[in-house]
Amino acid sequence: MRALIAPIAAALMIAGCSPGPADPETLYQTSTITALMAGAYDGRTRCGQLTARGDFGLGTFNALDGEMVVLDGVVYQVRVDDRVSRAGDAMRTPFAVVTFFDADAISTVVGPIALAQLRSQVDSLLAKPNLPYAVRIDGLFKRVTVRSVPRQNRPYPELAEVVKDQAIFELHDVRGTVIGFALPQALGALNVAGHHWHFLTADRNAGGHVLDLVADKVTICIDDCDSLYVAFAAAGKLTRADLTPPDPDVLHRIENQPMCRPTHPTLPFAGNCA
Repeated sequence: MRALIAPIAAALMIAGCSPGPADPETLYQTSTITALMAGAYDGRTRCGQLTARGDFGLGTFNALDGEMVVLDGVVYQVRVDDRVSRAGDAMRTPFAVVTFFDADAISTVVGPIALAQLRSQVDSLLAKPNLPYAVRIDGLFKRVTVRSVPRQNRPYPELAEVVKDQAIFELHDVRGTVIGFALPQALGALNVAGHHWHFLTADRNAGGHVLDLVADKVTICIDDCDSLYVAFAAAGKLTRADLTPPDPDVLHRIENQPMCRPTHPTLPFAGNCA
């Protein structure tokens, strides 16, 4: 790893400018979590552009059409009915973060171990807490609670309203991969500070945004990154949205709690609505 001169090295790009060659130690991000929370769901970055910047990551799709997982260089779309499909290079995203994953630390955990304890185990592997990290966890999971969200129509509601209609699924005794990031509080206006995890089963048939899990036997891999490159869209709602840093309590509910109502009675549904 190159030495980091400042705690976080961040390059900000206006869409339309061409970034330099992809750096394997850089997180490449399109838009910000604050913009996404405000309803900036129009995708302006193609999936083909994302995979030129990283082979591992997460995000969402144009009009908030499901959850994104990027694993081993392939972009997957997890829709609100939990169907998983490969995303085409021309599909667009309003928010995503990727990097080229290269493990710097590896640890094996034998459970059962709950989400909070697993995240504490991950934290113990973060040698420099002011750096952003990519987190990959492979293995057997006794249970994974995941969610996806329905495609939105204009005028777009804020994300806190959208997740009230999220669909929640429980996966039991599955092999798969957690795809996530652990970011310092200093980046909270740009991305989710702390842990943000998505999941994909080994057979690539189910997944989504992680709300809860119990791991059985897993291998944790950590990739420390020395810079963050944020690409801002030059047009659309992002340039007019209120980008005040998000309320931590609201963001926590969006990211971690099943605050939902089952408004999709024809879809599989599991979990409790807050």
